[in-house]
Amino acid sequence: MNQEFHIGFPATGQEYFLNCWSVSGLESCVTVRTGESRFAFDIGHATRSSINCDRVFITHGHVDHCGALAKHVSQRDMRAMTPATYYCPLDIQQTLKNICQSYAAMAESLEKPTIASPKILSVKVGEDFPVSPNRTMRPFRTTHRVPSNGYLIYKQEKSLLPQFQNLTGYEIGALVAAGTEVHEKHSVPEMAYTGDTTFDCFLDPANADILQARILITEATYIDDRQSPAKAKKRGHTRLMDIARMRNCFAT
Repeated sequence: MNQEFHIGFPATGQEYFLNCWSVSGLESCVTVRTGESRFAFDIGHATRSSINCDRVFITHGHVDHCGALAKHVSQRDMRAMTPATYYCPLDIQQTLKNICQSYAAMAESLEKPTIASPKILSVKVGEDFPVSPNRTMRPFRTTHRVPSNGYLIYKQEKSLLPQFQNLTGYEIGALVAAGTEVHEKHSVPEMAYTGDTTFDCFLDPANADILQARILITEATYIDDRQSPAKAKKRGHTRLMDIARMRNCFAT
């Protein structure tokens, strides 16, 4: 599937544009654009929208989720764009670097140097990484056949302190002019992406914040009961029926 979705939240004025490219077992890449931020989740295919993303979050080492990494690096080079930053589990960091170095060796001197040494960072579950002036990314544990991470983006927002919420705009402006702090800052779970996983990742107490995310992007490799729960779990995937039956877990 390749389709762009628009999701808006009138209460906050926040708009999101999602491009979802997924062919089961072949290639997956999801991009999210909001304001000046552009993020890509997995890079099994270097979609046009992903080329514009300077932050790429790779969940695991299966080729349908990371096979187009070198092409993404190369395409940004060809367009004279600044090199992107790639995030991945520690287990696959060096292998991904080796793959890019192999492409650089085959290209000889025709390729720009970025392909030989892209910025690929390994991430640790629970650790925060700044990804924009007002957003941080925190990896979380998922359950697949190989080591895998999901990614949760937090947005730093502010709201009026309770004691000022009944004031007029003029009164609030006067307080601000006088140096009074009228806002409180808080971190909001904004968007979460699981990649391939069993439903168990949603039941893990350590992952509670992904259930509160404004936008949650997950998989449903199998649709209904024609695929047994045991087989889906063994393959490291989720069934759509599991999500439907457990829908009360989700806040949004």
